[in-house]
Amino acid sequence: MIICSLCLQEKKLENSHLIPKSIYKAVRNAYSNENGGGIVFGRSKSNSMNYTDYQVTSYLLCAECEKRFSQGGENEVTPECYRGITKFRLRKKIKLETPIFNVKGENWYIPKLGEINTSAYMYFALSVFWRASVGDWQDKGVNEYKYALGDYYQEKIRLYLLGEALPENLFLAVYVDSDNDSNIVPFTSFPSVNKKRNYYHHIFNIPGVKFSLLVGKKPKGVYEMAQNFNSKIFFIEYSFREHPDFQQLVYNVKTVKARGRLASDDKRR
Repeated sequence: MIICSLCLQEKKLENSHLIPKSIYKAVRNAYSNENGGGIVFGRSKSNSMNYTDYQVTSYLLCAECEKRFSQGGENEVTPECYRGITKFRLRKKIKLETPIFNVKGENWYIPKLGEINTSAYMYFALSVFWRASVGDWQDKGVNEYKYALGDYYQEKIRLYLLGEALPENLFLAVYVDSDNDSNIVPFTSFPSVNKKRNYYHHIFNIPGVKFSLLVGKKPKGVYEMAQNFNSKIFFIEYSFREHPDFQQLVYNVKTVKARGRLASDDKRR
């Protein structure tokens, strides 16, 4: 018995995933369409990447809180990410909506038709950021994010995940890849954070979807937009391959060393 990090009750803990197990399956299924090799795991700390079935876990939550996370967001969100050719439910749903405006080729939406469960997307995103910030994870690279939310927001988000109100000065953008199925890069990334002038920018990816969270005192432009549209969550249709994130991903892949079977595959190409 030990204390559950979410409900703070003394209970038997489960071996909790940082990124839901179903996302690993989505990456494996989608990526295997291209090379048949399964998941490639890259680590910037060790400057390496290799094929692996490794999944980042930690004894963090009790069974009841694991179920809370599944019912609160995972069960809605994870089936809708990119899972292979013609298998991208969220993109199909977002195309039914009418954009509120377009900026630099990116369509911005506040879903109105009820096809997209926006509350589930907010809950899912905050649950991943929170567990990355509060947990002691097996992978040292992931642990660099520990306490990234800060004491105040880490506690406020914990209470939100238990059913209390959403914290103030917190805004989420859900980016949906508009590239053709054959051009979508089926990858996931663990939460990372960048400090801006008066707020913090938190990011993680699942296949075809990027979660971008701004936390802090009235980030310029976003705060006003949220006030005007009375929403703390926006969905954005964009081309990942035309975004700077893609060039950064390419750079990261080129600068790490392939190991094991992945290195052998590279030599044969």
